[in-house]
Amino acid sequence: MREALGISQYFVEGSSLDPERKAKEAAAAVAEEAKKKYTYVHAFDFVRLKYTHVHKLRIMKFRQRKRQKQNKFDLFVKSIY
Repeated sequence: MREALGISQYFVEGSSLDPERKAKEAAAAVAEEAKKKYTYVHAFDFVRLKYTHVHKLRIMKFRQRKRQKQNKFDLFVKSIY
């Protein structure tokens, strides 16, 4: 008869009339959420990583410019002597 009416096999008769149904459903939802595993990443971690990366890029550019200046100076000195 359940198949004819399209009732799920998991349906428990009288469960919709249970006065504690909402509390049970809420407890089941909390238990389901507790099973899920999340890792929380704070926003400042991303900011710190971003600025660390930017800082490294600035250092690399600074060193590159410094090398270029040194190379120009070396070429100048070689041309003089």
